[in-house]
Amino acid sequence: AYYSLMFDRPVRYFEPSGESLSMAVDALHLLAQRVRRCMDAGQLAEGDETEVASSLWATVHGVVCIERFKDFTPIPDWERLYSTTVSAVIRGLSTTPS
Repeated sequence: AYYSLMFDRPVRYFEPSGESLSMAVDALHLLAQRVRRCMDAGQLAEGDETEVASSLWATVHGVVCIERFKDFTPIPDWERLYSTTVSAVIRGLSTTPS
């Protein structure tokens, strides 16, 4: 329910304020900065840090969206799904294959 309140549009025609949108952009930029640090340290393959951060964000939000309907989804261990999914994405972005 909290996820829907924050990320869906539960109130029809609601438009977030400029301040709210700015906070969302700031959060993505913070993630992009961390991605850039990993790239600079050679842990992630070189690329566009904002694009990679957006991919990570989309991946996690995708799993969260699926979990919201867990009563209809036969996945017994959601924490393991999160871990497996994020690990797979990180491996794909990493400079050293595992």
